Amino acid sequence: MTNSGTLATKIKVDFTVLEKDLTNALWFDFVQVGENGQISGKFTRRPMSTLETFADNLELPLSAGESVQFILVYGMNEEAGNEYQGKSFAADVSVLAIQYTEEKDGFGSNQYDKDATYEITVSGKDDLSTVFANAQDEERLVFNENVSATKAVDIRNRENVVVDFNQNTAEIDNNNIAMRVIGSAEKKASATFADGTIKAGQGTYCTVGASNADLTLNNMSLYNETAWGNSVKSFAGGVITLNNVTSTSVNGGAMEAAGGTINVNGGTFTQTGKYDWNSCFGAVSSGTGTLNVRDMQATGDSYGFYIFSSGGTINIYSGTFTAGTVLKADLDLGSYPNAKGIINIYGGSFDGKIAVNDKCTMNVEAGTFTNTGLTLEQFQKYVAEGSTVSENNGTFTVVKN
Repeated sequence: MTNSGTLATKIKVDFTVLEKDLTNALWFDFVQVGENGQISGKFTRRPMSTLETFADNLELPLSAGESVQFILVYGMNEEAGNEYQGKSFAADVSVLAIQYTEEKDGFGSNQYDKDATYEITVSGKDDLSTVFANAQDEERLVFNENVSATKAVDIRNRENVVVDFNQNTAEIDNNNIAMRVIGSAEKKASATFADGTIKAGQGTYCTVGASNADLTLNNMSLYNETAWGNSVKSFAGGVITLNNVTSTSVNGGAMEAAGGTINVNGGTFTQTGKYDWNSCFGAVSSGTGTLNVRDMQATGDSYGFYIFSSGGTINIYSGTFTAGTVLKADLDLGSYPNAKGIINIYGGSFDGKIAVNDKCTMNVEAGTFTNTGLTLEQFQKYVAEGSTVSENNGTFTVVKN
């Protein structure tokens, strides 16, 4: 490998196993060749099952015009028996390169490209499940066409992975969650999805999900059509931030903070049809679920914002919201004796009924409310201290004093 450019680079090698039947019968080693043709380091037989992860932390800087050589040595274990006859093994090898912090810019700093990421191109011929499973810290996956998958598409225990859909669509029908980012107690995962569309097939109950992970969606369109499903679900330890996201949900819902957090900044959310309590455009559950909403435009045939019976917190700062029942809470202290349900409204326009049971707390600091199904006296109990409410032709307007 030669850096034929004029700038320093940093390279790494990425292995993707395509056929695995013969894996347990093989060994390998990946060794560097020195300038005099001699192998550097000690030769070691390594299980072929470790090939994909072997080079995860192996990065080499190359100055302009500099070269480096490697040899992949492999063979069959002597104890491999007849059970491996007729089986095969195949792998793709890619060399990834990014700019390296060597040359200085016009301000005398060589750190201008310190955040550069490795880029991997994803096509419709690739196994999307394998591509996501093999993603490494700081890598950038770029789609060059529409893709599809019928298996789990997960990023696990990786940080700062960027998935650039490049205006393409991923259609996933795996009967679970279409795309997930999953971390652990030892390592919180993180990823960004940008500029594309994810469609979940019938029976795939969620379009994107996160647990023990930070997931950011920028300018994405999401679709789901499963009755009990939704587009976005954040589980314990998951924080999902939606920036200018469009969500279309048929029978199911748009999003649920199921113990995790969802932050909404702009975007349009449409929910059509009614199946059950999931048929809403924003829900919280599991007690710690938290939904923070700013500048969201949402319409729903059924429910709007909903605190499920296990509790959670909804904070609404601005936006326009229309649904049959636009604010709903069903806290069940019999089943969840320690549950709390809190709705804080700091602004926004709401059109639809309000059905918040007396076990929940709703504080309205500002906003307009139409078709609530409440009298002014009934609505008054939700108005926060320091705010006042007025009524005009059935519309309540709350302002902060």
